[in-house]
Amino acid sequence: MTLTSRQLESLDTGMNLSVTAGAGSGKTKVLVERYLSILRGEEDVLPSNILALTFTEKASLEMRERIMREVQALSDEEGGRWIRVREDLEAADIATIHGFCTGLIRTEGLSMGIDPDFGVLNETEITSILSDIINGMFTTPGPESPALRRLIVDLGQWRVVKLLKSLIRDRAKLPHDIGSSGLKEASVLFHRKAAEEMMSSALEGLDGIMPHLERLSVMGLPHAESDSGVKLLRGLSGVLSAVREGRTRREILEALHGARSFLLTRSGSPRSVNSLGNSRVWGADHREMKDSVKAVSIFVSEHGSILPFIGNPSLLERAERRLLDVITVLEALHSRYAREKNRINSMDFDDQISLAVRMLEEDGGILRKMRRRYTHILLDEFQDTDPRQWRIAELLWNGGESCRLFMVGDPKQSIYGFRSADVRLFLEASSMLEGHEEGKVVVLDRNFRSAFEIMEFVNGIFPGLMGTDRNRWSVPFDPLDAHRGPGGSVTVVSVIGSRRSEEREGRKAADLIMRAMREWKVMDEDGPRDARFSDIAILVPTRTGFDRYEDALRNASIPYRVYNSGGFFRRQEVKDVLELLNFLVDQNDDIALASVLKGPFFSLSDEDLMSVSLSDGSTLWEKLGRNEAFRGSHDLLERFIDMSFRSEPCMVLAEIFSATGVHATAGGRRQYRNLDRILEWTADPRNGTSVAELRDSLARLVEDPPKEGEPQFFVEDEVVTLLTIHAAKGLEWPIVFILGLEHEGRKNESPTCIISQDDGIAMKVLDTGSGDYLRTPAYEKAARDAELKEAEEKKRVFYVACTRARDHLVLSGAIPVRRNGMEGEPKGMMKLLVDGMDLSFHDMEEGQKEIGRMVVDIVRVSGDSVEELVEEEEEEDREPLSTTPELSIQTDCGVIPAKGRGFLSPTGEEVSEILGVAIDDDRTRTPRAAGNDGPAPFELGEMVHRVLEGIPVERVVREYGYPDLAGPISMMSSDMAEQVKALGPGVGFREVEFVGYLESGGEKHPLKGRVDLLVIDDEGNALIVDYKTGKRRKEHEAQLEAYVRMIEPLAGGSVRSTVVSPGDDNNVHE
Repeated sequence: MTLTSRQLESLDTGMNLSVTAGAGSGKTKVLVERYLSILRGEEDVLPSNILALTFTEKASLEMRERIMREVQALSDEEGGRWIRVREDLEAADIATIHGFCTGLIRTEGLSMGIDPDFGVLNETEITSILSDIINGMFTTPGPESPALRRLIVDLGQWRVVKLLKSLIRDRAKLPHDIGSSGLKEASVLFHRKAAEEMMSSALEGLDGIMPHLERLSVMGLPHAESDSGVKLLRGLSGVLSAVREGRTRREILEALHGARSFLLTRSGSPRSVNSLGNSRVWGADHREMKDSVKAVSIFVSEHGSILPFIGNPSLLERAERRLLDVITVLEALHSRYAREKNRINSMDFDDQISLAVRMLEEDGGILRKMRRRYTHILLDEFQDTDPRQWRIAELLWNGGESCRLFMVGDPKQSIYGFRSADVRLFLEASSMLEGHEEGKVVVLDRNFRSAFEIMEFVNGIFPGLMGTDRNRWSVPFDPLDAHRGPGGSVTVVSVIGSRRSEEREGRKAADLIMRAMREWKVMDEDGPRDARFSDIAILVPTRTGFDRYEDALRNASIPYRVYNSGGFFRRQEVKDVLELLNFLVDQNDDIALASVLKGPFFSLSDEDLMSVSLSDGSTLWEKLGRNEAFRGSHDLLERFIDMSFRSEPCMVLAEIFSATGVHATAGGRRQYRNLDRILEWTADPRNGTSVAELRDSLARLVEDPPKEGEPQFFVEDEVVTLLTIHAAKGLEWPIVFILGLEHEGRKNESPTCIISQDDGIAMKVLDTGSGDYLRTPAYEKAARDAELKEAEEKKRVFYVACTRARDHLVLSGAIPVRRNGMEGEPKGMMKLLVDGMDLSFHDMEEGQKEIGRMVVDIVRVSGDSVEELVEEEEEEDREPLSTTPELSIQTDCGVIPAKGRGFLSPTGEEVSEILGVAIDDDRTRTPRAAGNDGPAPFELGEMVHRVLEGIPVERVVREYGYPDLAGPISMMSSDMAEQVKALGPGVGFREVEFVGYLESGGEKHPLKGRVDLLVIDDEGNALIVDYKTGKRRKEHEAQLEAYVRMIEPLAGGSVRSTVVSPGDDNNVHE
């Protein structure tokens, strides 16, 4: 690749540079060329004089291999110095920051009394050590015991354990080291200062709403006790009395806290005043009353966290004491943890960073040695750096006195805040270098990866998302020029409905994947070629819905693989194995045995389990042995128990998997792979050499899964890859699907304490009067800042996802629509997409939207049983079904009720069962084969139905992804429409919903249904018309018979039914 002028500017080895490298701008190429330029331009510099730090092992390996290829070629061509360079390159420091720190400690640690042969703890070992230490603190008295007892009384043992583990694991986020006076001082100062600031803000804000409170206090209440406005003001009587009596501002604030339930929703938001009070009751005061209540509600919502402490200042004192208790116990835990690691000569990843910083700060000899060694420092992915890692680089760089600094990254791709990465460091360091006399900032603004359409889309939507909210976590958006020309596409799939449907979304994604295999081209070095499965990645924000997406891929016979790390230990198969191990360790564990019997290993039903539980015996295991019907299950488990005492754990599980035939259960292909992964994990002796040890290791991982690691991909595998967006960072594919954009991850219980990266630890406090855990002002301030940080990072995650695509990008997510047809608020990244595109329901109906100089295709998918959930005014866009003077078609039928609480929508099979009618044996829907280019039968029926409802055929086939079927669908619909015309005179009502009772066997079954068309003639007789494009089955006939029986008592005349199908010679079949 020929270097651009900006890339060439990045090779100025005489300058300290900060390079902002947008997605696909050739960052790795520039990094490698910078390294080679140093070697070419400085004769006395060898690879061992260059420190190159990357974010991942994969990146460091790739960089080393590229440099080695170039150096090998130069060595072969020129010899001389390059031979020495090649030999020196073997020991060059091209590593991750953890790799560099490990090497530094092993080579220089002896001077600080560190054994260089130390081990590095994995997640399982860390969890085990912490659990043992905390349990020891509970049972063995120590200086921290009084503080620990107070915490247990207030929080409970479970919360204390969770709190301490999280603080130890996240200690890299703390502004000061645990054990230093700085942490305690900073946290207490934060606690006090936040309270003062929020108190001052509340008092100032009260001045702003006093006119509203005064108006409400003198407003006469109408004589209408049931009026909602009257009820609310009676609820505020304490507040309004305090205002009338001229109480102090603190007393008014205390009264407002007592009345908060009248002013806020359960989530703490201001209550809506839209329907507050009746205007006829309130008269001229109505508007003023609503405005004043709204202003007061907003005030209480904004300042609610400080109000509980105004009338009870001792709560703040109690919170400060508990904060000091937490720090005291944390220091004790940290000290014991350090002693245990020292005893076993091990350290964790955080230790490596912090120890390296300490060595460089405290040992001048080590620092001078490192500064003499390195003449250049290259930092890759600098946007993912945390403060301690940056401190290492700062110490070595020494303000430019010791070496040249080159850092490259993209703040728009900083998505690892949960790993302590601080995007502000990139901006601050860039600003520092820009002001340095030998420093400058370079922006790489040309994208070489993605097609013109994708870059036009990215440049079109992200300026309105990034940098618009000026806060300390936001980053500006720098547009990228597209190096590539047209040839790609962007498609948005909007799943419309009042509830989520990953099944429907996954099915549409599978359809689009098969369409991509048929129609889409991807660009290679040799030009365009047909797409392959290995060209495709499916990215998701979280693992929510993974199983349903997998089901959709399997049903479409699409080969795929899932990359999992921590998420693997949340899979049901893993939990099933854990319950099995629990039982093998303890046969008295009834819960574990019940789970094993009901799970995939034995698949007993609830009735079977009930039968076992009624047998004689004191435990479920004894009862199982005495129940003859399940003797085989008991004997098999007894054999497994015996094996567990004399065989390796992995051999025991392998035998269990084989003997129970678990691979043949539903979802067996996925289970087969996951169970094999479990066997691989159990074969590692570090996870346990006995069933009991293995159980303990697995239990810890299920409770606290490891963080997501780095994926390993093999591009030669012809499969679609399914993974999270975070795992896809740094990777690219020709075709990228981003599914489930609305998912935001699981909202865990709000923690008892929270870390502010700038200010320290903040606590909740127990209000002993109410039993509630209240957010202190410091906690509230830290939580708001964390929410702001998370919101900004979500934008960057979305950017990373979109820029993984080279040729084609598909974005899919849910847009909620309530049952009344009104639009809901999209969530997660789907809201970002809707806002960035300014996407409307009209755009979705049109099926296209211009973004810049390209057009985004929009596919609309219904996530509900309700077919049309669009705004009422858009109904005018429909073309009505052709009518004649003999038969007119309308959309509103008033003779049949359409709503009924408790009424069920039956399937044809359920109706057949009620009526006692036999059904076809081949009724199971057969999924379409992967090689079939046409729509599945149900999709064909849906498309014809929608055209007969009046939706233009071009729009329908475009939504379903079959634009070439417009002609056939139109012919089928027209044929059926002609048959409808021939039904005779009357009025036809389309898509009629009704409720009624189906009588059978002396019982009334409350059901509801929907008919495609209901025709009522001049005499009041009704004809039910059912559109059918597929095979007629007996259960369909039963359903029509049920509809006739249910509608007859409602319609007032005779009721018949008929089926209209395309291509019927006899037209109408009754």
